Amino acid sequence: MAEQLYKIGKVSELTGLSVERLRMWEQRHEIRPTKKVNRIRFYDDDQLAKLTLIKELIDQGFSIGELKDLSVNELKPLLGRPTKINQDSELSIVLVGDTWNFENRQSSSRYDVSARFLTLESYWDWATVEALVNFDALVLLVTSLNVEKIDEMTSASDVPVFVVYKYASESDLELARESSFHVVKMQDTDWQSTVDAIFDHVVQEDDSYTEYRCFDDEQLEHLRRCKTNERVEPEDFVEIIYRQRAMIDHLSRTTDSAVDIAVVEAVKTAENSMERALQSIADKHQLLV
Repeated sequence: MAEQLYKIGKVSELTGLSVERLRMWEQRHEIRPTKKVNRIRFYDDDQLAKLTLIKELIDQGFSIGELKDLSVNELKPLLGRPTKINQDSELSIVLVGDTWNFENRQSSSRYDVSARFLTLESYWDWATVEALVNFDALVLLVTSLNVEKIDEMTSASDVPVFVVYKYASESDLELARESSFHVVKMQDTDWQSTVDAIFDHVVQEDDSYTEYRCFDDEQLEHLRRCKTNERVEPEDFVEIIYRQRAMIDHLSRTTDSAVDIAVVEAVKTAENSMERALQSIADKHQLLV
């Protein structure tokens, strides 16, 4: 009997996950389709079952980082399991370090603190045991910016790491720039600014940029082969759009400052303009009927 395969659009329809989110998970979390043929993604029954469970669990409060490496049999027992302490909160944070004087607990009711630890070592012991505890970001308050230690001690959790430090050498800062951490000097920030940065990052990470996209992969592949005798053919637009999307995905993974966010938004705007131009040509020549 032939293997049942589903195109990404059908998987989106069956699971409730957007095409954009499925593509983003493939790039960021290695949740890959069974195969690709000319850029068209195909998923099998096992992947469909796993993605369906993941969607239910994310709606329940889990993060993709907690679920991506689990099998279907490991995902099923998590259904119905409580996650965040405060279900009204939009964000759940774990704090490490002597944060009591730094944190302003009245600054926002939109987040909750899932756990607190005085040292990285105590956090590591907890994170390696409580691997399925759901939280959105890790905030470290450290005296000295030891990037190698932070990298080692935070590897158990697949969440953004925000480091507020007192002292650092130039070599420490160079290592930090090469890492995925969000690093800021204590004298240059406060608790509210840290929370705002976390919200900006997590919202950007979780929200796909569907509003910037007029076409899915299948439509682009169809338009690529259409000829119009215009000075610029649909194929030319499609190639540029693919490159812009790849740039957006790359920049979104490394965004950690207001300047980076502005660059991402500028590229998104350019990609949106290119898709609108292609939409005009498609409408004019009735290429998608």
